[in-house]
This record gives sequence, structure tokens and C-alpha cells, in this order.
Amino acid sequence: MESTRLATDNKMNNQRMDNMENVLRVKGLSKEVATTGDRFQILSDFDLQLQAAGSISIVGASGSGKSTLLGLLAGLDLPTSGTVQLLGRNLSELDEDDRARLRAGQVGFIFQSFHLLSTLNALDNVLMPMELLSLTDARHKARQALTEVGLEKRLHHYPSQLSGGEQQRVAIARAFVIQPQILFADEPTGNLDHKTGAKISDLLFNLQEQHRTAIVLATHDMQLSERCDRVIRL
Repeated sequence: MESTRLATDNKMNNQRMDNMENVLRVKGLSKEVATTGDRFQILSDFDLQLQAAGSISIVGASGSGKSTLLGLLAGLDLPTSGTVQLLGRNLSELDEDDRARLRAGQVGFIFQSFHLLSTLNALDNVLMPMELLSLTDARHKARQALTEVGLEKRLHHYPSQLSGGEQQRVAIARAFVIQPQILFADEPTGNLDHKTGAKISDLLFNLQEQHRTAIVLATHDMQLSERCDRVIRL
């Protein structure tokens, strides 16, 4: 009886460790959309696992489904079939509000077009997600996050007063300031010149290593993608 109980305990412990290590687990993922008189298949029978602090890049031609896949993995959309387990939860079993609550404070996003609020300065853009989560010491953390990305002298500048690279630095600070377990990035260097894109790439992976954040990114930038642990081509 004792050996059986120990074996069961070890199995449960291994399952718990596996759930902790895998921040993202995808099985048999497919996505179809309705078109005029037909259905168009974007993704078919896609599998994926991503461990904590790991990184995956998704590459492919325009229209290959990179952004669609990213949205499915983050629970912004639901698959036609298959399962996505994000942070241990099956997204298909959650409604839209529950998926939003799961992402809050645990999932970060970076977009090609930065998505900064034009009426807020850099500091307030970074403050916003922390205020929505009612986090303590938010202003200090926002200042610290902007200092980490080299913008300590740009705190009170508005997006229109910042270069594209500086705007993306603000967006990166905003994404990392909540200490997410996983970060989704959609073409994070897509609107930047080569030199600026390389600097943003260095910054992104330096912060990923520092914060131990898992990253899934969609990109056309092969130099950026090859810095990830795994490259998936669509």
C-alpha cells in the first residue's frame, strides 16, 4: 500500500511540475473561416508546447496565418477544433470575460504599430495596465521600467514626440512592467529600420532573460526569429 501511495504521489507531483513548466500547450489546433459559399482553412492540426522562460518564433509569408495563430494562442480568438491550454487553463472552456481575467497581469502584448494612447505621455502609458490591476507602487515601477528601456529622460513625452524606436521601447516597458508569465509579440520590429529593429531585438531578449518571461512572437525578421529557442514556419 505504501509503495502504491508513493507512486501515486510522485505521479501527481510530476503532473504539477509539468503544468508549471508548460505555460502554453496546444493540441490539434485548427481554424476555419467562412467565405462566400465555402470555408477557408487557415490552420490545420497544429501542436505546440512552450515552457516557462522559453521562446518561440512564428514565421511565414503574409497571409500564412501568423497573426491568426498568435490570437488563438492568446485567447483573443477561439479555434474551430483542438485545444489551447494557456497557463494551465483550456481556453475553449472559458468565456470571453474569463479569458480576459486569465490574461490580466499574466500575459503581455507588443504590437507592430505600438498601440500607445496618444493623449498619454510615456509614463502614463506604462502606468495604465498597473492602474487597471490596482497594483501598488505603480508610478515607481513605471519609472523603473522606462529606465530599463533607456527612456528615463522621456517620461513626459507624448507618442507624437517620440521616434518609432522610442515608441516601441515604451510599448515594451508597458508589456514587461506587470511581470507577465508569457508575452505575445506581433511583428515587434516590423515598423522600424534595420538598425533600430536590431536594438529593439536586443532589448526584448535582454528583458526576457532578466524577467524569465516566455515569449511567442510572429515576425518576418529572420534575425529576430533565430534568436528564439524554436522557429515555426507556416
